[in-house]
Amino acid sequence: MSKMQIDSNRNYRVLDSSESYSFGEFEEFPYEAEDILADLDCSLERRELDLERAEVPIDRLEFLQT
Repeated sequence: MSKMQIDSNRNYRVLDSSESYSFGEFEEFPYEAEDILADLDCSLERRELDLERAEVPIDRLEFLQT
C-alpha cells in the first residue's frame, strides 16, 4: 500500500512532465525510487506482510521451490 505524500523540501524533479514513460523505463533511470515516486506525489512504504498459511496441499510445490 502506498500513501500519498508531498515532500515540500524537494525543489527538483527527475521526471519530465512533457514526456510519457513506460513502467520498464523506471528501472533504467539513475534515480532512487523515492525520487521518482516523489515526482508522482507518492511514497513507498516497505513492511513485513503477515499472510495466511494454506490449509490444503499445494500442487507443484517442489517445482516452485527449485
